Amino acid sequence: MNSFELAGKYCVQNKVIVLEETECNVHIGMCADDSSLRERIERVFNRKKYFEKKIQFSVIEEDVWKRKIAKKFSQHLLSFSADLQKKNEKNEADEEPIINLLNSMIIECHFHCGSDIHIEYSADKITVRFRIHGYIYDQMDISYETGEAVIQRIKLLSKLEITEHRKCQDGRFNFSYLNHNLDIRVSCIPSFYGESVVMRLLDRKSALLSLYDLGFSSMQLLLLDKIQKEKNGLVLICGSTGSGKTTTLCSMLNEMTKVNRKILSIEDPVEYVVPGVVQVAVNDERGLTFSEVLKRIYRQDPDVIVIGEVRDELTAQTAVRSAMTGHLVFATLHTGTASEAVCRLLDFGIQGFLLAPVLRSIIVQDLEHLSLKERKLHARIITCGEKIRKTIACAENYEKLHAVLDKDEEVCA
Repeated sequence: MNSFELAGKYCVQNKVIVLEETECNVHIGMCADDSSLRERIERVFNRKKYFEKKIQFSVIEEDVWKRKIAKKFSQHLLSFSADLQKKNEKNEADEEPIINLLNSMIIECHFHCGSDIHIEYSADKITVRFRIHGYIYDQMDISYETGEAVIQRIKLLSKLEITEHRKCQDGRFNFSYLNHNLDIRVSCIPSFYGESVVMRLLDRKSALLSLYDLGFSSMQLLLLDKIQKEKNGLVLICGSTGSGKTTTLCSMLNEMTKVNRKILSIEDPVEYVVPGVVQVAVNDERGLTFSEVLKRIYRQDPDVIVIGEVRDELTAQTAVRSAMTGHLVFATLHTGTASEAVCRLLDFGIQGFLLAPVLRSIIVQDLEHLSLKERKLHARIITCGEKIRKTIACAENYEKLHAVLDKDEEVCA
């Protein structure tokens, strides 16, 4: 039995889609209640002699249609590739099917609580993948022509150089739908087959969840409250990519703004906007380098200093020195355990006897993937007491740090 199909181009032009087909019914979704469109579809339906089935229509929201069209008809959009080749690059990026495809990618990824959209070249196609709760999922395959037009659209929105394919570029743009306002951070780098493009989706609302809503246990909430009340020292938030480090940090900062403290954050780039926090975005092209900001930071009279990510010797030294001069410093590290975090700082040239007195706590977290929309937070909060400080001060090897820092794992309920 043949199934009833509407061409992808027809669906894009008229904003319709086949929602479901059973043995008895064909369900058509429409963004607008258009009687003439219904009649045209019914004529096609009757002409193909689907006597054993009935057709029914319903009006759906446009964002639902966009998600469906991306998932079900991305391959049909390839029929536009011949026309796209005849147009210049900017016109390609402005084609309505390309705009709809990009919009639907973003909405679909955000709908499934995704954090990143990856567009990657291979030998004969371009693959679109979503990162959801830390895991990567293949979403669709598209042709070179369609994928290049989508990338050009992304570059236009991000104000990047469209014709530049051999250099790394970074940008960002805003995307709004329904009551969601997304900041989308874009990274383009050249790869063997073509450009690899990653869009990081940042929902401002999701960043400001309470620590309780994130899944910390009652005992851990008491420890986090104690950490926020510290007057000075260094607090490390550790975890792998997609483990929620930035979300935890922003939630803590949001709580700390309720107290009379000046909080200054240095980020590359600013991911989430936290009211009450002075956030400085590093911009090397404009001379606002990390080292330049660090030279001026103490003149801003901060109580709390936030370093978005410790990634080199300069940021590591700044974090420790700031903690030594009476500031409370928060920093994130891409490590899976507390001992790895300390080893990373030691590798950056921080001497153990300098790190030990200022290190207050280490938060290590990960997200267990339960389903596309469910996840469970696993976290440990290590309070650095006398035994830990002595071990760090005279640390000779990783085994000793591991034995002291990575035992007795606590899991959030």
